[in-house]
Amino acid sequence: MGIDHQAFLREQFDRDVPLFNKVAFGTEEPIKDIWEIVPDWEHKEESRRQYAVYVVDTIWQAIPAFISRMDDFARTG
Repeated sequence: MGIDHQAFLREQFDRDVPLFNKVAFGTEEPIKDIWEIVPDWEHKEESRRQYAVYVVDTIWQAIPAFISRMDDFARTG
């Protein structure tokens, strides 16, 4: 989740949610969207594919850390 996703949830649903990396690793670092990483991404199919694979791999590898810490961020009530 990126910062723009956080803002959307706050504005539309009045919810403050932590970034994925905040839960997994304690860092305020977003997983960036393709347009933040690859200039002219609309015309670079291979770059889009490579970045999508990178994001999936990054999330996959972080899931154990995320799961071990997610209860610290659980909303009650």
